[in-house]
Amino acid sequence: MKRFLTYTRLQCKRTARYAPFVFLITLVLCLCLALALQTVVSTDNSDVSHRKIRLGLVGDLSNSYLDFGLTALQSLDSSRFALEILEMTEEQAQAELRAGALDGYVLIPDGFMDDAMRGEVGHLTFVAQENGIDMFTLFKQEVLDMISCLIVESQNGVYGMQNIILDYQVDRAEMWDHFDALTAEYLTLVFQRANTFELQIIGVSEGLSFGGYMLSGLSVLLMLLCGIAYCPLFLRRDMALPKRMNAARYRPSLQIAGEYLAFLAASLFNLAVLSLALAPSAGKLFALIPELSGATTAEALLFLLKCVPSVIILTAWQMLLYELSDSVVGGVLLQFLCSVGLAYVSGCLYPINFFPASIRALASVTPSGLARSYLSALLSDGNAALTLLALLRYAAVLLGLTVCVRRRRIHTS
Repeated sequence: MKRFLTYTRLQCKRTARYAPFVFLITLVLCLCLALALQTVVSTDNSDVSHRKIRLGLVGDLSNSYLDFGLTALQSLDSSRFALEILEMTEEQAQAELRAGALDGYVLIPDGFMDDAMRGEVGHLTFVAQENGIDMFTLFKQEVLDMISCLIVESQNGVYGMQNIILDYQVDRAEMWDHFDALTAEYLTLVFQRANTFELQIIGVSEGLSFGGYMLSGLSVLLMLLCGIAYCPLFLRRDMALPKRMNAARYRPSLQIAGEYLAFLAASLFNLAVLSLALAPSAGKLFALIPELSGATTAEALLFLLKCVPSVIILTAWQMLLYELSDSVVGGVLLQFLCSVGLAYVSGCLYPINFFPASIRALASVTPSGLARSYLSALLSDGNAALTLLALLRYAAVLLGLTVCVRRRRIHTS
């Protein structure tokens, strides 16, 4: 035990001398990823939540009732906050639609309003680009179909009652109150369309908002990239020292344990110093993430402490990669390619729910995938305990493989 503590202390001293360089690299990477997260989340919010839908209106616009309705719609109705209606020619509408300035346009056929005044409902043509058809477009289309059907059936009912009154000579004084009541009921159903459906947003993936998900993914990517800076310390070009230590009955398991503890301690210290350095500006970033909005300092510190298991598995994975490499150039390339590749496959750069089932299954058994799932569970208040157990078992397996590789290199070199 004394030799183990001495060896671990010596490894910690080596990493401490290298700490300023690693911290500088980590700070630069963190600022770049934070800027990317802020840009992506801000763009996503502006595109989805704040941009008005631009709708062109072309065709027969000469009817005064139509003009009055459009004026009321754009001045009085609540849809004016989300919908912008522009009157234009069909040539202008097609040009702006191709340029991306319009979300679509409605073609009104000649005599549409005249037919509507007689109780005959014509057909409107909605034109949109194929690449603009997404979930939100389909949802809006379904809502529009529902409202259109409601208006048509309402109109049929009103005109039907009017025709009965005229054809069968019903006492108009007696039926007029019922006619007004039916018309008012239909108008209430149409104008209170906000009560027709309820929109619930459950998150982009794993119950997280886009900002929360990207925070978990980019945090894993940051930890993977920061580990590359330790290559000069933990890469071994020859096995002379490990062989001498093994000959002195200091086994590979103890060697790996001492080196790994130093690596883990340096990574945790680097994360703590980085968190303190970025603490003054963390509030602006947290404001973009609903899961962390309004978090107190104590809650932020508790969250950082809960992130320690993800550092454990990622450092164990990188320790194995270090042991598989025998040159600095090869080690850096192996670490970088594995970090970026696993980050993508594990959903650190893109929501994992958008990947095929086979990729999601693969991500669930990768170190970066487990680390990201654990952070996601922390942010979404999910069951992080099960992920934590799997994560710690996986880290133990990785360290065991590292010991096996060290033992093999000692006996074959």
